[in-house]
Amino acid sequence: MHRPGWKGWFLQLPPSVFSPGWFLFCLRTWLSAVLALGTAFWLQLSSPGTAAVTVMILAQPLRGQVLSKALYRLAGTIIGAFVALFLTACFNQERGVFLGGVALWLSLCTIVGTLERDFRAYAAMLSGYTVAIVGISCIDNPAAIFDVTVNRVSCIVVGIASTAAINDIFGSPTAFEKLTANLRRTSDMVRRIAKDALAGHSIPDSMACAGLAGEIIALTSQISFAKTELPDARLRLAGARSAMVALLEMLSCSQAIALVLRKGEVSDAVLKHIRDAFGDGTPVNSPAQAVHDLEDLAREAHENELCLGPTLDEAWLIERSMAVLSDTRWAVDGIDAFEHGQRARTQAPELKIEQHDDVIAALLNGLRTLIGFSIAAGLCIISDIPATYSALSQVAIILTLAATTYNVRGFGMGALLGTPLAIIVAAVLNFGILPKGADMPFLAMAIIPVVFGGCLLLIHPKTATIGFNAGVFFFVILGVANQQNYEPSAFIDRNVLYLFAAIMIFISLVLLLPPSASRRRFRLALPSGMTFCSSSKGMASRQAPPDQPPL
Repeated sequence: MHRPGWKGWFLQLPPSVFSPGWFLFCLRTWLSAVLALGTAFWLQLSSPGTAAVTVMILAQPLRGQVLSKALYRLAGTIIGAFVALFLTACFNQERGVFLGGVALWLSLCTIVGTLERDFRAYAAMLSGYTVAIVGISCIDNPAAIFDVTVNRVSCIVVGIASTAAINDIFGSPTAFEKLTANLRRTSDMVRRIAKDALAGHSIPDSMACAGLAGEIIALTSQISFAKTELPDARLRLAGARSAMVALLEMLSCSQAIALVLRKGEVSDAVLKHIRDAFGDGTPVNSPAQAVHDLEDLAREAHENELCLGPTLDEAWLIERSMAVLSDTRWAVDGIDAFEHGQRARTQAPELKIEQHDDVIAALLNGLRTLIGFSIAAGLCIISDIPATYSALSQVAIILTLAATTYNVRGFGMGALLGTPLAIIVAAVLNFGILPKGADMPFLAMAIIPVVFGGCLLLIHPKTATIGFNAGVFFFVILGVANQQNYEPSAFIDRNVLYLFAAIMIFISLVLLLPPSASRRRFRLALPSGMTFCSSSKGMASRQAPPDQPPL
């Protein structure tokens, strides 16, 4: 019987679990974690597990995402470290005041992170919970905070360098390639819609066009990722932004053309001249001259009629049709400039894509972080058990990071499910496997299932929060150290605190001021609708004839 090769075996795996590129992504992450752990052990850093945690946090499918997140992670860590040093220096004798300062800083970082985009939001959150990690760990020994800070920054640098090195060696997919493919794909779709609109064919409805416009606007994130990969990013990304503006304008023109052809008064002769001039949608070199030519053709079409020139609908159709050709030229030149690293021959006007921030959601997230962390800190103070303060770091991390996602409740559920999963896996590894070997190659082989499983959970949206809590914090829960501790009591004492943190996170994110995705979408849609209405009124007042009031 013929047996399929390894390639055929990969193809037989269910795509719902093993998405394309999963193996190389998991392999790169595992190699990065092994390199980071080996380097941290060699440098005798006091918490080598932090280097592996950094690798798991930086695990992203695209090289640009990894580099961008790495830079923001380093920046956020440095800012948080300075704030931790400041708070410890000022309030090292007042435990309640110190924890209150940490809570206020966490809330501020949560608010800023909610309002920011991409990995800038992550940097804001990181600068918040770094204060908790560094400051709270030294709450009973303030003199050690400088050493702890240097150790943490060193571990993070090791994790970043390991991830960057492995991604460069193995050639991970680039954000540049993905952005190029998405620009060409959306350009083809928009140009096809424009051709169908002018030909009188049906085009996608307003909801579908809005969805396509959303896809184009979402490319701004990929632009920020590609920036870290390109030496000549300024010229290339200027072309990409010009193409995006042109595609958005072309989509708007196509809807206007379809509307005027469906409801307006356009003579067959003028429409024939417009379609002949438009041709197959090839960009024109001089859009202004093309507009004048079309106006002349429209006047010729009306020579035998009583009217002196084209009607308002016909003039509007002429202008929008030629605008499509102008936008097409800008889109083509912008994509070429982005691909070849040159200045665009023609460029769309510098238009800022308006983004509406949900200030209410930011304030609610900040309040949720403040209350949740304060409750956890209060329980730690009441218990008067010094070891319980280590759970506050975990509470601070998840409370702040949850604000970067719309699915805040999912983050809470992920903590409640992912933390016990990580503890069970860590217990099996710590007591069943690691005692049988004591060298780095043995540890590297032992963590293969853990890293691969965590990456598979991370790359799927439905299990991403579980994968984050189970995969990212596994090395902290395992307690990876230069001298591994195999005592059950130490393992239980440490992980009981992490279970306590998971319960507090669940209460804070799911039961405390539960967020509503529908209300947040409404708050974001309301200012967008008001902006659209005001711009529509302004456009109508400019375009209405003298004897006709604006709409």
